[in-house]
Amino acid sequence: MSRKSLSAFELLEELSQDGSDGVIVWRAHPTDGKADLRLTLFSAETSSSPGFRAAFRKDQTTLGQAPHDNVPLMLFWGEDDGQLFCVTEMLHGVPLSERLDAAVGLSWDELTDIGWQIASVLQHAHNRGLSHGSLSTSSVYVSKGVRVSVTDFGVQRWLVSSDSAPSFVQSAATDLRDFGQLLKVSMRMTLMNSDVTVSPDQVKAMDELIADLDNSSSTMTARDVQGRLGRMLLEFAGDSIAMVDERNGQQLSRRSIVDELFDDEPTVSQESRDDEFTRPAPSPLTRLVVVVAIIAAIIAVVAFNRL
Repeated sequence: MSRKSLSAFELLEELSQDGSDGVIVWRAHPTDGKADLRLTLFSAETSSSPGFRAAFRKDQTTLGQAPHDNVPLMLFWGEDDGQLFCVTEMLHGVPLSERLDAAVGLSWDELTDIGWQIASVLQHAHNRGLSHGSLSTSSVYVSKGVRVSVTDFGVQRWLVSSDSAPSFVQSAATDLRDFGQLLKVSMRMTLMNSDVTVSPDQVKAMDELIADLDNSSSTMTARDVQGRLGRMLLEFAGDSIAMVDERNGQQLSRRSIVDELFDDEPTVSQESRDDEFTRPAPSPLTRLVVVVAIIAAIIAVVAFNRL
């Protein structure tokens, strides 16, 4: 991620509802002629806050170097006339809130799938010490192929940052409680669709998950949530689906969703690529055997030369 001047972008269309919180989101076109991007511009007053600046700078590197398929990558940041800004990839689809209100709505299977993708994002972020800070049906976008994009990662945390900012553990717990509220609203709206087919056991499993997420004393992690949603997909919805992110349009086993739970490394990172070429160090016993074999070979050669 590199630093840019605001003059490097042409602001085309305001995407945010209003700038009352000191934030305006624009559709921006780079002056170099590439594809449109999403530019988040912070007011001069907001940008001058020491707490905001510290939080913004703390997260920007991680957001630019820890990609996830469901989080728009932060590409640039900069400051112009006292206003900080950051630039990410454009979003595809519509806010989840809008999709839930639409006549087509969501199927129960799609709702569970969306929840699984969001849990995957939170797991990825929490593993890196990041939290969202304001997860809601407005900050989650859904494409026609039901691929999720979680946007505005960290923005609300930056806005409220101060010396008394919550710890990461508290922020991660807030993410999970917000996630519980998102699932609760989404489930209610989905069940209002008369075309949705769902069994009592499915509703019970989701209700129990939401209750656990709402429990402030819960020790649940995003990985736990992802695992439970993955099991729901496997148990209640059959054995095969189209991949939610439309990768090659292929049909794959739902078990691939659960398999990802056991992958602790980032799916796209230098660390994971480096690991492909890492070999385990030999054990002390192995090294001893090698040394003994070398010594024996040397003795044999010396003995042969004396003959």
